Amino acid sequence: SVGEEAAKSNLVERCHRSARVRGKFEGYFAILTDAPEGRYADLMAIDDKFIVLQIDENDRRTDIEPLMAMKIFKTLIPRYV
Repeated sequence: SVGEEAAKSNLVERCHRSARVRGKFEGYFAILTDAPEGRYADLMAIDDKFIVLQIDENDRRTDIEPLMAMKIFKTLIPRYV
């Protein structure tokens, strides 16, 4: 979940519901996001296996397009976990 559009959309909620309800997934569900803190508080309140990893300010890139920023964030996941 990267960028302003992602923070305003409901894609994370839809994916979470689909994985839990339709897919019967019971494992951990983690997202790496730059959305404002508390954006996913509702999901965290109902699912103790839902983890939100906030992107460090030093890792944010505003000089590139959002899709490329998302790809860069994927490479940083091991550092955040």
